[in-house]
Amino acid sequence: TFAVDAEGACAVKPVCERSAAARDAIAAAAGKECGEVTAEDLAAVAALEVGAPPSPGDFDGLSGLRRLDATVEDGGLAANTFHGLGGLAELRLRAGRVAAGPGAFDGLRSLRLLRARFSELRPGAFRDLAQVAEMELGGGGLGALEPGVFDDVPNLVGLGLSGNGLSRLRAGVFRGLSGLVRLSLGRNALAALEPGAFDGLDSLRHLDLSRNRLSALPPDLLRALPGLRTLELAHNRLGALPERFFAGNGVGRLSLHGNPGAPFVLRAGPRRAPGSDQGRGFVSRVAVLVPQGAPVALDFRLSASGGRLDGSRSRADAPVASGGTRSRAWDLAPDGAGPVAVAAELLTDLAPEGCGEDARLPAFEDDCLTGLHVEVDRPLVLNGVPDGRLSTDDRWRIALENVFLEFPMAGTSYAAASSDPAVVEGGALVVTPRRRGEAAVTITATADDGRTATRTFAAAVHAADGRPFLRGWRLSLLDDGGGR
Repeated sequence: TFAVDAEGACAVKPVCERSAAARDAIAAAAGKECGEVTAEDLAAVAALEVGAPPSPGDFDGLSGLRRLDATVEDGGLAANTFHGLGGLAELRLRAGRVAAGPGAFDGLRSLRLLRARFSELRPGAFRDLAQVAEMELGGGGLGALEPGVFDDVPNLVGLGLSGNGLSRLRAGVFRGLSGLVRLSLGRNALAALEPGAFDGLDSLRHLDLSRNRLSALPPDLLRALPGLRTLELAHNRLGALPERFFAGNGVGRLSLHGNPGAPFVLRAGPRRAPGSDQGRGFVSRVAVLVPQGAPVALDFRLSASGGRLDGSRSRADAPVASGGTRSRAWDLAPDGAGPVAVAAELLTDLAPEGCGEDARLPAFEDDCLTGLHVEVDRPLVLNGVPDGRLSTDDRWRIALENVFLEFPMAGTSYAAASSDPAVVEGGALVVTPRRRGEAAVTITATADDGRTATRTFAAAVHAADGRPFLRGWRLSLLDDGGGR
């Protein structure tokens, strides 16, 4: 079967004696009949496509082969199947689902791309693949990944594991892949992400977890992956996002559509900032607050009515950095003794052209969010009581630190008096409408140095009139349509 040279060394298997698929593919690549193919011809073959499972010796002499497409059968991959292909850079195994154990890819020390479907992977299967950069292993029905299976591929940059029926990721399963940039885990059966599942992925920028069964996310998922730029979570079972999920680490491209809680609401709005203390001549400080954290860089504009920002402006830019929770703070001084209103406007387009449910997020150049929108709160009112719209079974909380601009945010206590229920809880006034009618509410603030101040406003409960907001500086409480 094998030719033997004069010194007794095993030579290459004659081309005509190889499997029919390999024989025909090699002859076609060399442009000769199988019996005419020389050793030089074999060494010159750079790419080969074999349409049937290979046999031992089928690839003998192909020392110059760089790309191999081979059809394989279901079952185990024999050791030394790829013997002699030390220069192979790309290997694609088509059709079958392969069980790969130790030594399955021995000798492929130059391999950079592996594309295959595995029914089983055991530690040591990739022990000669230290240079491989891309592995596409989707659709094989692996079911589980054993710790240590990726220990021999430290230079891996991209790893595709979609469609494998994975129901669990054990802690540390990707440990050692510190250079991994892209990880695809879509179309699996993951119901939860265990602590430590992504340990060691310090360079990860693109993570696909779409079309799984996730009903909750670890609160520190993004903090554990500080370099993440793209996160795909579409078509899971998420009803809510963890508190402060994006705080500290934004992403840039995020898909959340197809979840029960979508579209998720990210709240943002103007708030009184620390530093608004007495002795500043009634000057407060305002900023835009995004409590959940900004998933992308968000540009806001503040507009003031009844006061001036930074001494002379009626408008000011207030950008919030990706992962940030607050913009820079602006000084705000009232024009007179009346209330001051500060509104925030979102300027960032979160759905630029091409950004949609069908967008390929890793390849998308701009920020893109699907299944999530930013809802900006109504204007912040300082030195007065804002308008309100409530039904009779509602309650309204008024942050009293915003009502008394001349008092410090810390060290001030409050009390309220009314002919109908109104109570102070902490630093907020809670007004509970009961029935139609009017009542006067008086709020008293007492600073820690003994100074006091009062504000009185009228509260009216009446039928809704369809207007988006009531005018004037009165608290108007609306019923639920039943006339109460």
